[in-house]
Amino acid sequence: TWDGPTTGPKAQSGKFIVYVAQSMTNWGSAGSAAGAQEAAKAIGWKFQIIDGQSTESANSAALQQAIAEKPDGIILGALAAEEFKPLLQKAAAQGIKIVGWHAGGAPGPIPGDPEVMWNISSDPYQIAKTASEYAVAESNGTAKAIVITDPQYPIVRLKVKGETESLQNCADCQILAVVNCPFTEVSQRMPSLANAMLQQYGGDWQWFIAHNDLFFDFAIPTLKAAGIAPNAIKMVSAGDGSEAAYQRIRAGQYQVATVPEPTNLHGWQAIAE
Repeated sequence: TWDGPTTGPKAQSGKFIVYVAQSMTNWGSAGSAAGAQEAAKAIGWKFQIIDGQSTESANSAALQQAIAEKPDGIILGALAAEEFKPLLQKAAAQGIKIVGWHAGGAPGPIPGDPEVMWNISSDPYQIAKTASEYAVAESNGTAKAIVITDPQYPIVRLKVKGETESLQNCADCQILAVVNCPFTEVSQRMPSLANAMLQQYGGDWQWFIAHNDLFFDFAIPTLKAAGIAPNAIKMVSAGDGSEAAYQRIRAGQYQVATVPEPTNLHGWQAIAE
């Protein structure tokens, strides 16, 4: 039984919201964008999605385009607010309200950033801790893991902290490496990185832990080409629960777990904010 609020303020009419996605190939951004679109439609608001197409320059251009549209509000879909401070200040100066999805390291207001009213996210540290603890438990405390990072994003830094601390607290587990792979370049870099990690760590590499399912999309073809059997290297993601991830898990193809977020709900929350 729903025991939460059943009434609330009525939406103002005629508002225009632009969702700027870091990349619509990122399942989290796409999922929260879809939820926001549903919510905007439900209250009769105009809504537009602009795809930042993964690169920093394209992200910046997408945000500039969003500001030029003169919307009432902008939702940052996995764009790190700290990376786009001048543009966000420009938007705020024009009276545009800004809400983030995975735009900072934690849910709630972003410290020192008055432009972003609220950042929507599940607790990234707990998500990452859960992912690593799964590897610890399933390996009976003997996991040898490689962790992927991308320190340009505050949320990723926090996830990697949760992942590595769980492994470090396991006496017989081992972190083979923490490897940097920029999220904006995952399709280009991950195949060669996967090959390099195979060459360096060989049979010691048992677990692969990432902060997003997308890394596995581009690592698995390399593992297959190298003759690595499904689940000889077990993959666990600390977000976001993509369709491809679920398919791999159900089929027993390398990925064994993901820690998903309610991205559709998050999109509705962004419109509510």
